[in-house]
Amino acid sequence: MNHARANHLMEAYDGELYVFGGSIKHPSGGPSFVSTIEMYDIISEQWTIIKGPSLSVTNSFSVIKDKNILIFGGQKPPDETTIFIRSNKTIEAFDINEQKVVPYLKELANVALDHVSGMFILPQVQ
Repeated sequence: MNHARANHLMEAYDGELYVFGGSIKHPSGGPSFVSTIEMYDIISEQWTIIKGPSLSVTNSFSVIKDKNILIFGGQKPPDETTIFIRSNKTIEAFDINEQKVVPYLKELANVALDHVSGMFILPQVQ
């Protein structure tokens, strides 16, 4: 990996590992967000930094749907605010084909947020 990090997001898809965001310890002692997206090719054993818009996020989780890595929850700088689903039920995603961060525009009709626990409730996959 080109940039060491903790609290990052990682997904595997079709022989590649995608690593998003995370944090490092800043020299002043506090956390510093990592904004790069990196891809590891399992066959060539090479890391590549994905060019284009970055994604600074920590402590999030993801699922893969429609060749998109959907990114839920976590914190974003500079104020480390928690991110949830937008009011129109779209979220941030990494488009695997286009190799860039995009808004996921398909409605996630059955996704809800439990405001007490802060957990997402996903529909059961049939």
